[in-house]
Formats: sequence, structure tokens, C-alpha cells
Amino acid sequence: MKYVLKSWTSLASLAVGVLLIVVGLALLEDVGALRDRTEQRVAVVQGDTVRFTTFAGADYVVPLDDTCKRAEPPPRRGCIERYQMGDEVLVWYDNTDPIHTWKGSTPGGGTATGILYAGIILVTFAFVSLYMLFVLPPIKAASARLQEIVGRARPRG
Repeated sequence: MKYVLKSWTSLASLAVGVLLIVVGLALLEDVGALRDRTEQRVAVVQGDTVRFTTFAGADYVVPLDDTCKRAEPPPRRGCIERYQMGDEVLVWYDNTDPIHTWKGSTPGGGTATGILYAGIILVTFAFVSLYMLFVLPPIKAASARLQEIVGRARPRG
């Protein structure tokens, strides 16, 4: 009964792990497509918004996500200096939807990678558990039996 319960846990871990891998790969594909469409431009701060011109020549005004220009290093993380009117900032945007802007690397990549890695860890755990439950005991039993046979065949003296 103990083996059945442990094997169900391992099989459930395997199923959830495979599901997480599939979801993580799908999310990473979406992130990759967004990364391919990502462009960056220099924008000018105008109050609580930024104005920029896309490579296609269209002008956009979007909200300024973070008004802090320079922050204190951890652990305090307080804002030392805020953006002023006319400051220039680098804006990343989706060239199919330039209103979709962000700061830094392509959004969603960390979440997708985390889900993928969680799936890989669960599948690895499942395989190790199943190996220890079903493959290792017969190997140990055969090894003990072989040592017993060799021990009887060895001359004593």
C-alpha cells in the first residue's frame, strides 16, 4: 500500500510537471514573439506622461510608469530624484501596439521561465521517486542475492 501511495504522488508530480512545462513553453513563445516586436526610443517627460515618436513616425503620449529617476540602493530603496519636465527616458514598446510600453527587458519572461523550471523540477522529482520506488529495490534485492550466492561459493579457510 505504501508503494501505491508514493507512486500516486510521483505520478501526480509527473502530470503537473508536464503541464507546467507545456504552459511555460507556450508563455515563452509569446514572450519571444513580443521580444521580436520590441523597439526602443528616447521619450521626453511631460509631467506624468512621456512623448515619443515610433520608428514608423507616429507620435504617442503614454503615462510615465515610474516618476523616480534615481533611487537609493537596497535596502532603503527611497527615491532620491524625480523626473523633471523635459527629461529624456528610454522607452521600450510593442511595435504593433505602441501604447504598450515598459521599462527594461521584455515583460513576462521571468514568469514564463519560472513556470518552465518548476515543471522541469517536478518531472525530475517524479522520475527520481519512481526510480527509487520501482527500479532500485529489485536491484538491491538482486545485489544482496548475488552477494549471498558468492559468499556461499567462496571457500572458507
